[in-house]
Formats: sequence, structure tokens, C-alpha cells
Amino acid sequence: MSETKELERLQNRRTALEEESKSLEDQQKNLETRVNILEEKIRIEDLETGNKARQESIRQLESKMGELEQKLEKPEEETEKVELPEETETEVTETAEPVEEMTQQAVETVEEEPEETVEVAALEEPIVAEEESAENLKRQNEKKKRRFF
Repeated sequence: MSETKELERLQNRRTALEEESKSLEDQQKNLETRVNILEEKIRIEDLETGNKARQESIRQLESKMGELEQKLEKPEEETEKVELPEETETEVTETAEPVEEMTQQAVETVEEEPEETVEVAALEEPIVAEEESAENLKRQNEKKKRRFF
């Protein structure tokens, strides 16, 4: 009988170990699922943080763009509204006459200058240089041939 008790005891132990193994597998699967969930949450938080930063950057750029557009509109409005003082107008008319005189003088000097023609002749030296370089290449090739023999 002791053998039957020993067999029964071993079978009970095996059953307990199988149950423990099943329990451990379930616990492992549960933990792996929880780890996957936590990793996914972290990825989502990272994306949300990145998106918030991009949204803030976009808001700042839009704000800056609006300010720049306003700056562009203001000078146009200011130039339309600005009236020149009387002193500035007289100064402009006084300086306009010498400018006209100077342009007339420049036109007269251009008309007075005779036209010069320039003839360009090709040089024969580049051809000589090309012939010399061709001869040098032939010599170098001959030297290389001699080295192989």
C-alpha cells in the first residue's frame, strides 16, 4: 500500500504543480497585457504632448503673422494720412530745378561723345598651346608604353 500512497501523493503533487503552472501562465499573460496597455498609454501621452507643443507653436506663428500683417498695413495707412509740411514742399521744388539741369547736361555730354568701335582679333597662341599639349600627351603615352615592356 505504501506504493499506492506514494503514487497518489505524486499525482496530487503533479496536479498541484500543473495548477500552479496554469496560474503562473495566466498571471504572466495578465502582466504582459498590462505592460502593453501602459506602453500604449505612454505612446498616447507622448503624441498628445507633441501635438500640444505643435499647436502652441502654430498659435505663436499665427500670432506673429498677424502682427507682421498689421505692421505692413500700418505704414500704408500712415503714408496716406501724413501731410507734408509747407517747408518740405518748397524744398522739393527748389531741388527739382537743379536735377533737371543736371540731367540735360548729362544728355548733352552723351550726345557729344563720339562712338568708338572696337575690333576683336583672335589670337593664334591658344592653337600653339593646344598643339604643344597634344605633343606632351603623346610623349607621356610613349613613356608609359616603354615602362610596360
